[in-house]
Amino acid sequence: MKSQKSERNRYLILIFFLAVIVRFLYFPKDIYFAYDQARDAYVSQEIFAGDMKIQGPPASFPGVYHGSVFYYLFGVIYYLANGSPILLAMFLRAYNAFGVFLIFLISKILFDNRTGYVAGIIYALSFEQSQYALFIGHPALAVLTVFLFYYGLTKLFFEKKESGLIITLLGLGLSIQFHIALIFLIATFIACLIVFRSRLPRINKNTYIYSTLTFFLCTLTYTLSEFKFGFNTIKSLSDYFIFNPENSIYGMNIKNLYLIPLRFIEHNLISFPKLSYITFLATVLALVYFLKQKKLRTIGVFLITWLLSGVLPYLFEHSSLTIYYYTIGGSIPLLIIAAYIVTRIAKIGRILAYGFVVVILLSNLRLINRYNRNGTTPSINVQDKMLLSDELAAIDYLYKKSDGTPYSVYALTNPYKINTTWSYIFEWYARRKYGFIPVWGGDAAQGFKGNLIVNTHQSELPDLKFTIIEPRRGIPERLVEKFQVEEGYFWKVTEEKSFGEIIVQERIRK
Repeated sequence: MKSQKSERNRYLILIFFLAVIVRFLYFPKDIYFAYDQARDAYVSQEIFAGDMKIQGPPASFPGVYHGSVFYYLFGVIYYLANGSPILLAMFLRAYNAFGVFLIFLISKILFDNRTGYVAGIIYALSFEQSQYALFIGHPALAVLTVFLFYYGLTKLFFEKKESGLIITLLGLGLSIQFHIALIFLIATFIACLIVFRSRLPRINKNTYIYSTLTFFLCTLTYTLSEFKFGFNTIKSLSDYFIFNPENSIYGMNIKNLYLIPLRFIEHNLISFPKLSYITFLATVLALVYFLKQKKLRTIGVFLITWLLSGVLPYLFEHSSLTIYYYTIGGSIPLLIIAAYIVTRIAKIGRILAYGFVVVILLSNLRLINRYNRNGTTPSINVQDKMLLSDELAAIDYLYKKSDGTPYSVYALTNPYKINTTWSYIFEWYARRKYGFIPVWGGDAAQGFKGNLIVNTHQSELPDLKFTIIEPRRGIPERLVEKFQVEEGYFWKVTEEKSFGEIIVQERIRK
């Protein structure tokens, strides 16, 4: 028994290291660092100056905010790294890889060890999960907490252990803390309590108390924030659905019932054209098979409930680009189903099962090779290819060209006229390396993070100026033209150089 456990742990550690390798394939050149990352870097480090936070960054809903606990974690890592985002990027990649152990535990409870191993391998290779691992942001932390939520549910309903309730509410509370959209998991929890009520174990009063207290502590910052800011989140959400009927049941986007599961398949299992549609059909047939088999029916209902919790929130999403993190972890049941199918195929012929895993491997590596070298995709960060390696190379170029003389810098940014990203990089990287930072020679929106001195009077700027144009996705062409025309009134371009998708122009006074 002990040797079997040792062998199991050895397999899991190997799969974990496979996941780590996949997530570090293009490190550090694939680190994405833009406005959201710079803003969070500033706020996280303000905590060490005594500015405690109970409210996180704004969500996509007007007047709604995420939890603030992640600031404290990020702040510690930034402190240890002297402000560098590189250590945080490393932490989040390793953190994501630990999902291998949780998907194994869930699959083992639902099926068996072999299904757990295969599910762990698929998770390790998953393009979608590699993208979460590359994401320097609070939603990346929710990957494991959502796992924790469903692990608790499997222990509660399939092992009939009351400790599962504490784990479930711990995962639920932390998931909501890390991303407010995951409040949808409350509906999933209630649905599971109703559907699987006959499988609930006997739960004593202390477990109820500890579970409730756990959830309350995990979401405490929301409670404090609501009291401090006059229940603004509750009011904003109420107004959003009451006064925007397109966001109610009447404005549902039914197409996403098909498109989101298809995306789950393409970004985790099979991305090859046509094969993804076949895989979608095979998944539907597998779920039907589960429902028809008495021994598998309950598991099938659980996996369908889990899958729907990752799909249904997208019914209210009308964008042509459906972002990843509305329901983090919604694709995981497909990985478990695929793993189960592989283990069943292995009973027919191992070569066939290995072939299926190889196809999944090649499919995910195809996407990883195509996209991950450029950081996160627009499904996670709307502005793509804002790579830290390109930003640092651009800054080194500015100092090399200026050769120690004062200069000003100005950029066409996304968001427009917000210099938070460049301000942070100059303050963290350039000041420490070169001893001084430039003046920001143009408009900068008020009320945003950043400490560069702003001077809009062109006649007062040094005779050397550099203008930066960020990657163009999300920046209207008219703003690019306006930027070039306005800068051209006073400054002549003497050299233009590209660093990835970032354009740097050296200018002298006309």
